[in-house]
Amino acid sequence: MKFILINLLVFLATTAFTNDGAFYANGNQLIPITESKISVKKEILLIERVNSEYLRIHVHYEFFNPGADKKVLTGFEAVSPSGDVDGTPRNGKHPYIYDFSAKVNGEMIATNVAIVHDSLYYQNQKFNTVSDSEINNISDINNVDFKYVYYFEPLFKKGITTIDHSYLLKLSGSVDLKYNFTYVLTAAARWANNQIDDFTLILDLGDFQQYYIPKTFFDNKLSWVHLGQGKIKSMLDSRLDQNGISALEVITQNGQLIFQQSNFKPKDELSIYAWNFFGGCENFNPAYCDLPFELDDTQFIGQPVDEMAKKILRNLPFARRGYIFKNAELQAYYTRMNWYIPNQNYEALPELLTEQEKTWIEKFSE
Repeated sequence: MKFILINLLVFLATTAFTNDGAFYANGNQLIPITESKISVKKEILLIERVNSEYLRIHVHYEFFNPGADKKVLTGFEAVSPSGDVDGTPRNGKHPYIYDFSAKVNGEMIATNVAIVHDSLYYQNQKFNTVSDSEINNISDINNVDFKYVYYFEPLFKKGITTIDHSYLLKLSGSVDLKYNFTYVLTAAARWANNQIDDFTLILDLGDFQQYYIPKTFFDNKLSWVHLGQGKIKSMLDSRLDQNGISALEVITQNGQLIFQQSNFKPKDELSIYAWNFFGGCENFNPAYCDLPFELDDTQFIGQPVDEMAKKILRNLPFARRGYIFKNAELQAYYTRMNWYIPNQNYEALPELLTEQEKTWIEKFSE
């Protein structure tokens, strides 16, 4: 099956999922719900993967108000879940966004949630919300068309005001995709300067990860820096589209991926996805079977067909870290893996491996 990754536009996008996939939630810029002359001077967006199934989003903003002190109703918008997932609101909130909070100049501020129908949700100084009756009488929990607005009313003093907000959300996925996520960047254009003067994006998706970023808001990999052990490369991913989607492939042993740009005017949204590992081998034969980079994917590896296959499996934790093997057959096999990054300074010390990897080595050392 070809899975088409669809960018989510605020309240306007149509998201298509079959019953083998689930879209839980997306991220979004803060936006002024009421008219504003305030501009975004700086934004630092940190996206961290937590416990494999969740993302923690933290955003630091520095806003500039050229005039007198004023309060501006400010919001975060999110669309409903869809696909093979229960989209019913929970306790008056989005069912898969948790722990939403906001601080203004370091002080916590109260936030509220409005469940609405469409983008015309704020008129005559009030929210046009979905009725309790509509919420209590949802006919199809897999196709709930509500929208959510998390809002608060900070005081923007003359000059610089900082806002920090964070939340946890469940990662979407499908049979083909281990996870996928979209963060709406273009909403930044709703502020007075129609851009982010100083923008930094930090991705921390965990150790031993292989994921992809479609080139929706950037043109080449030169805009990105990998801090830690890893590599990035431009490619066409034909698994998403038969013509090939231009994307950045990220292979990281550890560390963070960082994007920075001044006068940032995003033309599209940030999308991230990672493929599920399908070895396609009931038993592991190194002649035609690949091995995964991510630790959790070892469950999909079949039993070795011979002693050489067993030896290759036993050395997988060291190959992940770039060990250069003296055994020519081992080295030839791992050089074939596109995630392999040779590191002449890495010394294979079993005691420094994770407990999961130590158990893995024991399994193939008998």
